[in-house]
Amino acid sequence: MYRYYLVFALLCLTSLVTQAIPIDYSTTSISLWGDKDADGIYDDRDNCPDTYNPHQDDSDDDGIGDVCDSDDCGCDNEHQMIYVCQDGKTRRVYCSALSDDNTYCGPCEEKEPTCNECEADEDGDITLCIIKPTKMISVKGDCDDVASYFNADGTLKSDIECGQCACEMIGDTDSDGDGVCDSLDECPDNPLKTEAGMCGCDKYDTDGDWVCDEDDICPGGNDKYDSDGDGVPDFCDQCEGHDDNGDWDNDGIPDGCDACPDSATGDSDGDGVCDDEDICPGGDDKKDANGDGIPDDCETSKCLASGNSEFEWIQDVKINDWFNLTNDNGGYAEFSDPALMFFPGDSIKLWLTPGYVDNVAELSYAIFIDWNGDGDFDDEGERVYDTRSLRERGRDMVIPPYAKPGNICARFIVSYGRISSACDPCIDGEVEDYTLIIKGQSCDQTSESFDYPLDRSIQGLTGGEGWSTHWAAMVSGNAKSSILQGSLSASNIVTSGQKLGILTPANTNYMIRREFGLSSEDVWMSFTYLRGGQGSLDISLGANDEKISINSDNILMLGDMVGPIISSTSPSLVVLKISRSAGQHRISAWVNPSSTARLDASTASVGTDVTLSADITDVIFSFSGTDAVTSADHYLDEVRLSCSSDGIMNNSSTGTSVDPVGMQITVAPNPISLGANAGITLSNASFYTGTLRLFDMAGTMVLSQEAVSGLNIVPTSALQPGIYVLEIVTDGGSVTSQLVIQS
Repeated sequence: MYRYYLVFALLCLTSLVTQAIPIDYSTTSISLWGDKDADGIYDDRDNCPDTYNPHQDDSDDDGIGDVCDSDDCGCDNEHQMIYVCQDGKTRRVYCSALSDDNTYCGPCEEKEPTCNECEADEDGDITLCIIKPTKMISVKGDCDDVASYFNADGTLKSDIECGQCACEMIGDTDSDGDGVCDSLDECPDNPLKTEAGMCGCDKYDTDGDWVCDEDDICPGGNDKYDSDGDGVPDFCDQCEGHDDNGDWDNDGIPDGCDACPDSATGDSDGDGVCDDEDICPGGDDKKDANGDGIPDDCETSKCLASGNSEFEWIQDVKINDWFNLTNDNGGYAEFSDPALMFFPGDSIKLWLTPGYVDNVAELSYAIFIDWNGDGDFDDEGERVYDTRSLRERGRDMVIPPYAKPGNICARFIVSYGRISSACDPCIDGEVEDYTLIIKGQSCDQTSESFDYPLDRSIQGLTGGEGWSTHWAAMVSGNAKSSILQGSLSASNIVTSGQKLGILTPANTNYMIRREFGLSSEDVWMSFTYLRGGQGSLDISLGANDEKISINSDNILMLGDMVGPIISSTSPSLVVLKISRSAGQHRISAWVNPSSTARLDASTASVGTDVTLSADITDVIFSFSGTDAVTSADHYLDEVRLSCSSDGIMNNSSTGTSVDPVGMQITVAPNPISLGANAGITLSNASFYTGTLRLFDMAGTMVLSQEAVSGLNIVPTSALQPGIYVLEIVTDGGSVTSQLVIQS
């Protein structure tokens, strides 16, 4: 009896102690939880207590065993390939697959249940290795099949081993742990492959289209199906039925499916008019209530004014050097001109002259400018001039910094009586409105590397950065333009890749024009240029008479200043600076300056003072062929504009020369008369230099001179009649032709 009371008391005491002192099982060394995964490691010491891992491998030493550690498995990035155990099988996957369920680091380490006592695994299976003369096969069975695997005395049959096959049984190894011995495994280091197949051991054809992944154009789809024949398989085709490679505006949408194939930005305001043709960006171009061609959303309203010019009117208006003779317009008139373009801070001269029927009379003069563009002239500072006088009057002033960029109205009024406001409907005289264009200060870099598809016309192309419009081409004669793969090289600017190649036959001219958004006091420009044959390049900024020329002798000319500063046999980086001050400009030029050179007047190759328009917003390159017989090849690259020299000199690297490809030699005339000069034209898609050699039929070299792309003149006066071998030699090889000299 006492014994039972004592046991009961001990049980109660144990219960009280347990409630009073909670046990931290994560730190205790006492094994209270057994061995759930039956791997021989007690749960409190098992780094994966729920997964069989008797070896306790922990590759990253984070306390979590590899078989249940899904954090990294040694991955450095999600595209790294690793071996994992996935759904009970060893597989080679990308690290990104670690997020999948039932995926563990390393090869699978399956528990090998014993079979002679029929201890099945958790799926009720037993595993046996059947040994054949040439291979081993691991098979699954169950306890009901024991009789098929064991002898009557309970021992295994002679050709069967318990558990997974091990290559050691036949004196072999299984390096990749895929269950196939190396002697039978074509890919012994890849557990996912036992046969190399068409892609080899380490490469795959994931989508099963018989194209290895590394060469697969369309991963996930069958590369062999291309219904529209554009080189893009149907599964990856962006524009079905059209050529995916045709993308004129480089916006990533093939032309066949692009509603705006000429505009990289499409129709940004959604008015059904593509941006390259949009009159009113941000507004609906289709709404034009008054039918004046200006959409309603961009219509600028202004207060109305009228006059009676029976006895006095505005005879003429001067704005700086711009002059407008108007005479009598019946009381009101409007005028505009692109030349009326100014920056905030510019000096501007405003002047008006009255007209009279009879005698000169004292009149009132007023000038209003709508600086904020709100349609009225009532704001402070918008009545810029007000006086009364007998004859012409005006004033000099500075455009204020708060002038709104865009089109604003300047109103000139002359009246017999006093002028009370800009919107007086009863002026006894005349009112004239002038549109002034105010440009905002912009220092965004503009660039063009001519990175377009080969053999395309420049017309309508829109690449580069900072340009306001497409390239526009203007041809005179039979000039042709295309984007050519060239070999320009220079020490101060990136010149690898494509160039603009222009071929100008004799007496032809080809011009390309484009507007840019840059506007500032100083405009810097750089470009790389090289030519083969006789020709010239004119660069016009603003108006056609504002030219910088590179003539047929490769001499750069600015105004009246001439200096031989461009080599005829190597590409030249040309740098120009256009400085503007009080309507006057100075243009300075440098050729092949160092990227660290100080670009000022003291280092300029040539410079001159010129008169240019108030603003420079476009550039025209004009290519000409000046030889009477043969064509000239022009090469232009890396056009850059900025308001600082840093903006045009920020890409410095050395280009590499490219050997000519597909060189063509044209000899004209051929045969040639004795004593005449032969014209040898070398043409292809690259500018290059080499050596021109002439050999007689005995193999003796009789002439050697430099050869350049384009026209080469070969003197033959010292040669005898006969057949000669003409050879052009470059670093990449040579090409030959024949020259016949007749007596």
